[in-house]
Amino acid sequence: MQLEGSFDIDQPRALVWQKIKDPTMMAGSIPGCENIEQIDGQNYTATVGIKVGIIKASFNLAVEVTKEIEPSELHSRTTGQEGSRASMVTTESVVTLSEIDPQKTRLDYTSDVMVSGRLGKYGLGMMKKQTDRLAEEFAQNFNRALSDDSAPDQISEETQIPNAWQKFLGLIGIGSVEETSDVKPVPMPRGENDQLLFPQTTNEALSQLSNQPGRLPISGGATLVAMLNANLIDPSALVNLKPIPELAEINLMEDGSIRIGALSRHAMTASSDLLVGSLSGVKNAASKIANPTVRNMGTMGGSIAFADPAADYAPALVAAEAEIEIASLKGVRRVSATDFFVDWYKTALNDGEIVQAIYLPKPDTACVAHHEKFARVEGDFATVSVNIILKLDGSICQDIRVAVGACGPTPVRDRSIEKTLIGTSLSEQEILQAGKSLAKQCDPIDDVRGSASYRLKLVPQLLLRAIEAVQRQFVEGEAA
Repeated sequence: MQLEGSFDIDQPRALVWQKIKDPTMMAGSIPGCENIEQIDGQNYTATVGIKVGIIKASFNLAVEVTKEIEPSELHSRTTGQEGSRASMVTTESVVTLSEIDPQKTRLDYTSDVMVSGRLGKYGLGMMKKQTDRLAEEFAQNFNRALSDDSAPDQISEETQIPNAWQKFLGLIGIGSVEETSDVKPVPMPRGENDQLLFPQTTNEALSQLSNQPGRLPISGGATLVAMLNANLIDPSALVNLKPIPELAEINLMEDGSIRIGALSRHAMTASSDLLVGSLSGVKNAASKIANPTVRNMGTMGGSIAFADPAADYAPALVAAEAEIEIASLKGVRRVSATDFFVDWYKTALNDGEIVQAIYLPKPDTACVAHHEKFARVEGDFATVSVNIILKLDGSICQDIRVAVGACGPTPVRDRSIEKTLIGTSLSEQEILQAGKSLAKQCDPIDDVRGSASYRLKLVPQLLLRAIEAVQRQFVEGEAA
């Protein structure tokens, strides 16, 4: 991926050059840069902390200044590996200084970053998206760091990285450098009973989660155990929700709505007789998650709390207009599925909160829903998914809802595009045109499952497949 941007500094170019050519600051262009040690005039080592949602990692890096064109251009190369050697990073960076006037300088920066291994799956595309969105604040903090009155050779060892620079490191991409926190999560000793807690009630679980920083809830463990085994996370303790029976049921409520407990297994959801009509898309999505082993272990609450944009439930719940019930020691609240998914691997959950249940509206049995998923191999997360709910009168579309997954930080739904299909016969041309319009609303990333441009091309085709699948179900239903 490429990170790039520019901003102006109210200082002469020669003065900015004296500061920016310090490789200490070049090393700081890597998100989360922490400790820096000088080897010689051109080479440094550094430590970088990366955080993607609850995933954390640390890289050991070598930074080399490869080219200087005084007073306008500075090149550097960064290479390194994660402590466990599961991921590698390489970066080529260029900073260019242009004189606007004798007292003002424009700084342009570009950085080509490649992350391979376990973090390539989760973080690379998201890093670029988040950096793009935070460019303005990045510029403000970088400008402030460069405007420090201290010349580079006057900065003491203890204050090599100014506070403003530390703040910038926490803002760019997904780096995390805590300015004031001296407390770090206690590594979880494997196999110690006091590090795996078994609450018997929801309130007891919430109390345990709130009692100590760094604790995480675990339900089915389909995602969390895999991340533990790969050393992607290091919680201080796990709070096991499995002993809480009220979290593991699917019930029909008095008003006709459906309550799915957060600990309901994917297999339970995939086989539920309550999910019919307009809710059958949720059932269909559950049936396409991974493989039978994962479906028998994983839970809906755990899946949506992790908020992987490529997971199957998110677009299904948005299309179904579901509500997520969130519990904390302060009480219970509900948010719409649209509002629950906030950003890359980020939800509306606050510290000390858990997903308690998912509420689906009373099903409309005149509708048929479908989850169309394209993946590299069967059982993988989606490269793109489309979840639709459709009501037909003969061949005419009476109502339709469409949500696209894996094409942005959250599911993509556009009601104005849905309206263009209502009243039509849903011809191939009409569907593909709507799909192209929907693709324009998407903001996908490049990752191991496909490029952003490839994903955008898939959206119209998957919408066509999904609608054709529903049309066949209507025809088969009428024939029966």
